[in-house]
Amino acid sequence: PERVRLTYNAQGRPELADETAPDGLRFNVSHSGALALVAATRGRAIGVDIEQVHERAAAMGIARRFFSREEVAALRALPAEARRVGFLNCWTRKEAYIKAKGQGLSLPLDKFSVTLAPGDPPALLRTQDDPAEAGRWALHAIDAGPGYVAAVAVEGHGLRIEVIDWGAA
Repeated sequence: PERVRLTYNAQGRPELADETAPDGLRFNVSHSGALALVAATRGRAIGVDIEQVHERAAAMGIARRFFSREEVAALRALPAEARRVGFLNCWTRKEAYIKAKGQGLSLPLDKFSVTLAPGDPPALLRTQDDPAEAGRWALHAIDAGPGYVAAVAVEGHGLRIEVIDWGAA
């Protein structure tokens, strides 16, 4: 660990310094409540987000302020009992994507759209500035257990996702 050096991009995203990053190793971390989510890849950008489900999670005011028009309409169309999970699906997928891009909130959340309905496959549907961008990314839902919603965004397709529960090991 003492040989690992981190650098930070302009938005504060930590990255392994070139001389300590074996074979292009990239990583991302998120935490919420009692859980943390860590993801690593070789040579592909990656971002993760995990959120604990709580009562405020389905706040339409937050959605109207930050989500795209398509996402707000999709959230409104959900049955009331599915909105909390729909909101968190949207939030974690958006957060994972902006973290993978390394831009943080400098990439406005309303400038791209993701799927959010419970049961729908996670996907980046569109980006406002580059129509081809959505096809370059894969989104995945991560089963983080009861009371949590989590997502990973990875550059490219065909990556096998393996979840290791260190708490159960």
